[in-house]
Amino acid sequence: IRLASKGKIVKINFKSGIQYAVVFSMNELAQELKAVGQSMPYPQIKESLEALQGSKLSFKYSATDTKNTDIDDSFYESNMNFLSSLHFSGKKGQGG
Repeated sequence: IRLASKGKIVKINFKSGIQYAVVFSMNELAQELKAVGQSMPYPQIKESLEALQGSKLSFKYSATDTKNTDIDDSFYESNMNFLSSLHFSGKKGQGG
């Protein structure tokens, strides 16, 4: 999320619609880990990303209408791929 908020997000136009991706190098990701007091060798970072690719993000939340007391609180659930697509480039400077 920090990399996306730093402008590392790109828009990709597919025939099926528009999708967004976060593009970063292994070094940039290692620097983000270092910024939060963590470190991993590159092979372990790659393995972690591959594990996340198969993971699901699921959360439940409620919304309260503070302006209308006659309406009950609503509960929602959202499920999505945590990391839907992962591509590694062997080119130096291109995510390698």
